[in-house]
Amino acid sequence: MLDSKFMKVKVVNLKDGSKAIIRPLTKNDKDLLIEFFENIGFETVKYFHPFSFTKEKAEEIIANIEKTERFYIIGINEKNKILGIAYLDPFKPGSIARLGIGIREDYRGLGLGTFLMSFLIDSAKSRGVNKIVLEVYADNCRAIALYCKFGFEVYEIKKKARYLDWDKRRHTIYLMELELGH
Repeated sequence: MLDSKFMKVKVVNLKDGSKAIIRPLTKNDKDLLIEFFENIGFETVKYFHPFSFTKEKAEEIIANIEKTERFYIIGINEKNKILGIAYLDPFKPGSIARLGIGIREDYRGLGLGTFLMSFLIDSAKSRGVNKIVLEVYADNCRAIALYCKFGFEVYEIKKKARYLDWDKRRHTIYLMELELGH
């Protein structure tokens, strides 16, 4: 269970003039998470392979939210709709945490990814996480640009490492990391 200093909330202004609230995911967000998973959009589903965006997966995440070492944050709009989600796993002092981030298709390009990343990295530093690592498909240019903006560097390239059903071909993956200086 996280202490209260990681349960902070931040209100941000998106590029279209709307507001979003960045906060940790809680056990009360089950219906919001199910709706988000059902409407996230093909591109996010494609790049998150093999993660499944299903009602069952959303229910599993919520059921385990207080028992897991994974720290989820969400960006929600004023209508209480999840626009994006990000996580670190494990979220504990001294760890090397894996990062995942996904934005609802109709909210890409509005700066939400930047706000989620900033919130997550600040939380990781406060928690004493040593390093953040991630895998990203080489053709996911938008995500790579976001990671580079925050100082992530490619430390390994896995050529044609993962087969994806949606296009029936193998894809190259970049392994990236961000040292947090602990």
